[in-house]
Amino acid sequence: MIFITGDTHGGYPRDCAKFDRFDDSKLSKDDFLIIAGDFGFIWESVSDYKEKKWLKYFDTFKCTVCFIDGNHENFTRLNSYEICDFNGGKAHKISKNIYHLMRGEIFTLNKRKIFTMGGALSIDKDYRTPGISWWEEEQISENDMLNAWENLAKFDFSVDLVITHTAPNHLLSDIMEFNLSQFYDEANLQLEKIYAKINFKKWYFGHFHDDMIVNSRFRCVFHDIVQA
Repeated sequence: MIFITGDTHGGYPRDCAKFDRFDDSKLSKDDFLIIAGDFGFIWESVSDYKEKKWLKYFDTFKCTVCFIDGNHENFTRLNSYEICDFNGGKAHKISKNIYHLMRGEIFTLNKRKIFTMGGALSIDKDYRTPGISWWEEEQISENDMLNAWENLAKFDFSVDLVITHTAPNHLLSDIMEFNLSQFYDEANLQLEKIYAKINFKKWYFGHFHDDMIVNSRFRCVFHDIVQA
């Protein structure tokens, strides 16, 4: 089985209480829990007590824990981890049970093809410090897009699931009721390009701190843990 949830932000209680409700007693390493960006646990330093505590916690899960990156990540540290081949795609191996699914990759999980693309704009970046609490790598780059096109072409642009942090541009008016303009960023526009070419069954994303079935194919996740 594949389960998907939203932002965890490095352990904020309101964002991680969902794991208290997650029953993995009947799962195995062939089942997957995927966090749709803003994982946030790779942040301060490898010696940080809170980080070590949470990573050890996820290592106790019976299923395999995966995440895509969001905008609130320490990309310097995240990109320093070993890259490995993981179920057909490239991932950073964080620990024995935790994997960062890299941008523009396609993974085969439970016989389903899953395309991943992290990244988004931090609307609060003006209040953050470059290299300390904000990184320019948060945005989807041209290299990320080139990697996506190359991998999608191998599968004739057809996958089962898409997991991104933010959403394609055309969905924003359905998601946001106010201050809509602040969420128009390059990542939304890049995802719109992918949406125009890709064939898929379901698309999941986080970022907007809401749980919402947008339509029959798009779902925003935050506190819910949904089975895909």
